[in-house]
Amino acid sequence: MAKSEHFKTDNKKYGKSGSRTNIFNPNFTPTVKAVGTDEGDSFTRNIDKYADLVCYFRWNPDLFYDFITPEDGGIKLDLDQRIYLRGIARFVSFYGVFPRGYGKCEAFSTILFTEDGMKEIGEYFDYQDDGKETYIASNVKMLNRYGELEATNAGVYSGYKPTKKIITEEGYNVEATLNHPLLVIDKDGEIDWKESKDIKVGDYIPVSRKNDVWGNKTRFDINYDKLDKSFYGCKNKCNILEELNEDFALIMGYLTGDGCLTRNNLISFTNIDEDIIDNYTNFMTNSLGLNVKHRRIDYYVYGKYLREYFNQIGLKQADAHNKVVPKCIMTAPKNIVASFIRGLFDTDGGLSNSYIEYCTASERLSEQIQIILLNFGIISTRKKKYNKKFKTYSYRICIYSNNMDIYLKEIGFSCKYKQDKLISLCDVKRNPNKDIIPNQKDLVAKFYKDIKKYNTYVYDKIYHILKGNNELTYCKLNYLLNLEKAELCEGYDELKELVDLQYFYSRVSNIEDSNNHVYDLSLPKTHSFISNGFVSHNTFLEILGLYHTAIFFPDIELSMTAQTRENASKLIEEKHREIIKFYPMLKDEITKATFSKDSAEVNFTSGAIITIMANHQSSKGARRKRIMIEESALLNNELFEEVLEPINKIVALCSNA
Repeated sequence: MAKSEHFKTDNKKYGKSGSRTNIFNPNFTPTVKAVGTDEGDSFTRNIDKYADLVCYFRWNPDLFYDFITPEDGGIKLDLDQRIYLRGIARFVSFYGVFPRGYGKCEAFSTILFTEDGMKEIGEYFDYQDDGKETYIASNVKMLNRYGELEATNAGVYSGYKPTKKIITEEGYNVEATLNHPLLVIDKDGEIDWKESKDIKVGDYIPVSRKNDVWGNKTRFDINYDKLDKSFYGCKNKCNILEELNEDFALIMGYLTGDGCLTRNNLISFTNIDEDIIDNYTNFMTNSLGLNVKHRRIDYYVYGKYLREYFNQIGLKQADAHNKVVPKCIMTAPKNIVASFIRGLFDTDGGLSNSYIEYCTASERLSEQIQIILLNFGIISTRKKKYNKKFKTYSYRICIYSNNMDIYLKEIGFSCKYKQDKLISLCDVKRNPNKDIIPNQKDLVAKFYKDIKKYNTYVYDKIYHILKGNNELTYCKLNYLLNLEKAELCEGYDELKELVDLQYFYSRVSNIEDSNNHVYDLSLPKTHSFISNGFVSHNTFLEILGLYHTAIFFPDIELSMTAQTRENASKLIEEKHREIIKFYPMLKDEITKATFSKDSAEVNFTSGAIITIMANHQSSKGARRKRIMIEESALLNNELFEEVLEPINKIVALCSNA
């Protein structure tokens, strides 16, 4: 084997004093010249170098994929993936035992920003909860970490697994499996991935506020047969609006806030503001054709027909603790969503002398509202509050500082006196002191060494940051970047990237252990997506290890097994497409790849073959040189010992890889 000095890289700069966990640079480039680059060189004259290179990449498969990564594509391999690939390459019999959380998935209620609007991840799997791992073909465009809509190519329901629920000081939260990676900013001010099980109270997590992704659906899905059946024995009928508009969204916001939705034959609304009452009664009378009855501050509309209509459009029967944002709002255009939020804050919202607030008894509703506000670019705080009088909890959302300006511009109030007060509050200059970029002292100091040559008065503006007394704010960051000749200074590019990202850094205040049904969607290009505002990382199951073995070990026969041949075929076909897309050079190593519903075979120029098998008695008697068992945790010992182990004593075993 060639000496390691022949293959030195610039990996070291990615670590902290040679840190063990940060030495892998995804842009690996050996300093040794490629075979045949010198004029007059030939393959024969360099056969020894070629042999050394092959041996080196057999032993370090992850660096091989770094080496062949194209300019646009490839995978930035994590440390666990590198260890896994090296284990497959270095050991004939390899047992990879991973925890049940290895699937890197999130809980069913996680909200994603997609081309169809804001949707819970569980919706794409019909909220499957039977515990049976299921793969789906998926082509949904959703927001990745770079603010782009990227198409998914697959999805997986991973069952009921241990999770971590991570909650920040502002109330943002996400529930994910134990090794689901989230973007964090470390103590040295660098933004990097960290698994949920390793995140600690006090860590800062970036929250994406440059989302602005909305749906375009306005047409209701009305079941007229069911609607007509509800009219039997009913005296009242209403007009049926088939399209959602701003006026209707405002009324839906009113009812979600101050409506009583528990009855099956009436809806009541309670309010005393004249602007709101006029909007409500006019819509009910003129648009829906209803007779609104009035008693004190309560306004009633009757009929099972109306109640069924509202059920179908998303205003379900629910008490105050179980209200949610109707799905038709979550998938609607921006202006309609704004109108709904306006109605909600008109009723259950208010203003103090320094902030906007909203209060609800429904925890789920409060979480949805905070994420919707985030889609407008509005940072808010969400706190749980105990009501001693009623011995129950409520959830309070507050909007402070310059976020009130965004609320005024994008949403506002339909209630005149609230709108007037908001305008007056926004006229007052406020200090966004919570909008910081943590741990940037060293970067600012590096930048200061150069910038002081051109701007002698800078120190007075940033001395508190240089001394470590205060964190860098976006206000100060913009000031530094706009200084004369700032672009010539060391650290400028890093500071510019921070301002371009525009993350809000929210500090973790609590972490809870839990269990939940979890799901994942694969984004093949960036392996990242925005979930509940956090930046999440996802990966695909590692078929790459099989391909590497087939390429570097001639004439070997390999097989991947799963619970059924259909599952195995679907899995390997999906990952085959991804591998070829990430690493186009590998197409030259494959002579044929065929896939069907229950079979798959990939042939390599090396003479190696990859096929599939089922974890079933019918596989008994098969002979392979090597197998990889997917989800071995689901096997009983009898099936393993009688069927799979005898196939060959040389076994590559992987559970949940």
